[in-house]
Amino acid sequence: MNYSPLSVHCTSLCLDILMQHKFKPLNHYQIDDMRSDIYELIAERAATEKLPQFKHQRVIDNATCSVMAVLHQYCTVQDPVDTMWILQSVEVQISEAVGGNYHIIID
Repeated sequence: MNYSPLSVHCTSLCLDILMQHKFKPLNHYQIDDMRSDIYELIAERAATEKLPQFKHQRVIDNATCSVMAVLHQYCTVQDPVDTMWILQSVEVQISEAVGGNYHIIID
């Protein structure tokens, strides 16, 4: 399967956060407090993508929600980090925002 650059970026962002020793003691409220910073990082990266203008905001919103969902999932369960699951979860959310295969839209 091909993955969009934004999905890879969001997966990397998740891994960066999850691998910090500061992540384990966080609770759901503290993760929610990270939302605006995560949103900004995704918006900066999305600005470099060739997204249809009318779907740009929806892609950023979906990508942010998918990153937040991953972080909340790993806050709840202490399972080993599954990189492929994260990548696929993010890709699905971004693809839904553009209504199809996102990686085809990006050159």
